[in-house]
Amino acid sequence: MVELRALQVRAQAHPKNELTERQLTLMMSSLGLLRAQDEAGPMSRESIEENRKLFIQSWGAIIKLEVAKKRGESHR
Repeated sequence: MVELRALQVRAQAHPKNELTERQLTLMMSSLGLLRAQDEAGPMSRESIEENRKLFIQSWGAIIKLEVAKKRGESHR
């Protein structure tokens, strides 16, 4: 979680970076929900796999946005 907060602070340092900030906030929220789910009891294999897929998809979206911004393809 500390690493995500560090990424968010870095994102906030750049102008017009609201979308990245929101994506990182959602990732922190998702991680918090996952921790709460894990603390509530053992998670099923299916639940673990679904969560893994969702996190991979979310990180993929963040990376694609950042690559597009570096290429000048995004106006946000």
